[in-house]
Amino acid sequence: MIKAGLRMKKKEKAVPFLIKFIIFPAIFAAVLFPPLKAFGMAKISDVIVTSYNKNSVILYFKVSNAFNEDLKKAILSGFPVKFRFYVKVRAEPGGRVLYDRVLVNSIKYDELNNYFIIRYNYMGKFGKRLIARSFSGALAYMSKVQNLRVRAKRNFRPGRKYEIIIRGVLGTFHIPFPLNYIPFFTGYFLMTTNTYSLKFIY
Repeated sequence: MIKAGLRMKKKEKAVPFLIKFIIFPAIFAAVLFPPLKAFGMAKISDVIVTSYNKNSVILYFKVSNAFNEDLKKAILSGFPVKFRFYVKVRAEPGGRVLYDRVLVNSIKYDELNNYFIIRYNYMGKFGKRLIARSFSGALAYMSKVQNLRVRAKRNFRPGRKYEIIIRGVLGTFHIPFPLNYIPFFTGYFLMTTNTYSLKFIY
């Protein structure tokens, strides 16, 4: 009887915990941030490829329509947002893959110091960290990849055709506890771009 009473007390304590720390935050976030379909369609654009040396090219591109008011609100609320770009280079037609990498741009608003921290995992040996004081400047840094050296596994051959393929997954971030245990929120704010393909002759 004593053990049964203890179990009942534990269950009674668990219910307020679920309501206070999981259900209420879930409802609040669902109201604050609308479904992904409202985000529109982000697009990879302004892709530029220039030669560098025998096994490298320099890549530039940006994302158009990457932010709307809801995603901006998420950033200003302190959520660490990430943009992942999947970049692949292969020989044409249907040749082997010469380059395959995931690039990550991330942003985090530091409310205490009132600035934005932008990180790139692909610049330098250990990545690069930038500080932006203005929100518009931070969004501009987040929505582009520039001066990226694409090093191929094999040398590029003059006169041969190659294809570069870029796709982005935008708005991913780590959900704070305890929302990270709710399946609805683990995939929240995911939005994919178009798959951009550019063929070029080296």
